[in-house]
Amino acid sequence: MRTPTIALSLAALATLAGCRGQAAAPSEGEPPAGIESRLSFTEAQPATERTLTRLLGQVVTPPEARLTLSPTVEARVVEWAVRVGDRVAAGDALATLSSPALVDLAAAVDEKKAVAAERARVVRRLKTSVEAGFRASEVLYAAELARDEARADLERARRRLAAHDGELQAEERGRTWTASVGGLVTAIDCPAGGTYGPADRCVTLVADDALRVQVDVAEHLVARLGDATPSARWTATGGAGQTLTFERRAADFDGRSRTRRFYFTGPDLVPGASGIVELGVPPPPAAVRLPRMAVVDVQGEATVFVGDAQPPRPVAVTLVGRQGPDALVLGIPPGQRVVARGAFALKSALAFE
Repeated sequence: MRTPTIALSLAALATLAGCRGQAAAPSEGEPPAGIESRLSFTEAQPATERTLTRLLGQVVTPPEARLTLSPTVEARVVEWAVRVGDRVAAGDALATLSSPALVDLAAAVDEKKAVAAERARVVRRLKTSVEAGFRASEVLYAAELARDEARADLERARRRLAAHDGELQAEERGRTWTASVGGLVTAIDCPAGGTYGPADRCVTLVADDALRVQVDVAEHLVARLGDATPSARWTATGGAGQTLTFERRAADFDGRSRTRRFYFTGPDLVPGASGIVELGVPPPPAAVRLPRMAVVDVQGEATVFVGDAQPPRPVAVTLVGRQGPDALVLGIPPGQRVVARGAFALKSALAFE
């Protein structure tokens, strides 16, 4: 530790502590009236990062990450089950649809199913008659051909329905249109009550894992960063802060702005949102973190007051940056007790030699 060329004036501290000495003594249980009662202490914590800068950032979406969904057949949207901003998983309901085409296809399947079942019953009856000798085998053979034809016709109808109905599930009020993929709903362009088909882009989804926070970092800051992987804390406008994960940096600088684009990932990002990104780098070895109010300037030197003794001892430190709202300093060890609230009062009591 470096001790600055200053000393505490015990007389000054005594004067502050005893300024009420001629007044009535405090009643039992009251705190003393001296400066000691106005001090609070904290412990120096090991620094985990050093804040490099605070920059504007924006959530961007790669074009290939935008997915548009459309009804597989002409259908009327009865009502939407989602809103813009909702997150959906594959299989979640998007809307209730009413489609005459689907109704006709479903009715055709039911009709052909009934025909196939009736022809199967005929074959069973004829088989019993042939075995008893009442009917010729040629009649049974013709009935079996008719049954097989009805089954094939039914299968073709089912395939036609499935081709149009792959994302729809039957319900009493109509059919539920379900999402084929998961993501964040960013747009709904087909109002309820209208009729839409495969050519209409009704719902736009963005895959959650495709969203990125984009930050343009100035050339001199990139130089300070070097090859280190930056940490980042993102605070969207009007939102809570969250920690981001570094993904990559652009290969080259922008020719006009001389900035390099950095990309970060994080949970629950909202497309198009803007906010502040606080970039961090590894701190200097042996740096500790303190509340900024604990560090005061004394005769041009950054100084903290340490120890439990009264009065606390001034120690000169070296400011090496900040970590969020805290100051980073060199010159005291982790765990050192330091005056947090009251450092300015102690500074005022120093006598300069």
